Amino acid sequence: LSRDNQLIVIHDIYLDGVSNVAEIFPNRNRSNGYSYVIDFDLEELRRLTIRERFRPFNGTQIFPLRFPSNSVITFQLATLNETIELLLGFNRATGQQRQLLIEIK
Repeated sequence: LSRDNQLIVIHDIYLDGVSNVAEIFPNRNRSNGYSYVIDFDLEELRRLTIRERFRPFNGTQIFPLRFPSNSVITFQLATLNETIELLLGFNRATGQQRQLLIEIK
């Protein structure tokens, strides 16, 4: 959930290990060192580049073979509504019936 009450699709409650939040919003982390999704509006979250999970303390990737660090592929966070619309469009286009498994955090 974002600060402006948008349902955000992300595995974690914080942004540090999957985005450039420290670069875009320096000094916005909490006293424990983490930058939480709920502390940002959707417009702010859209400014972030989402990438393969990495270790914030040294920048090494957790899963280096999925999307290499030198990949030109970048991602942005999506709202739950956007994700549902994407899935519905995929289902219509392919004739398949894929579903979502939503885990609330």
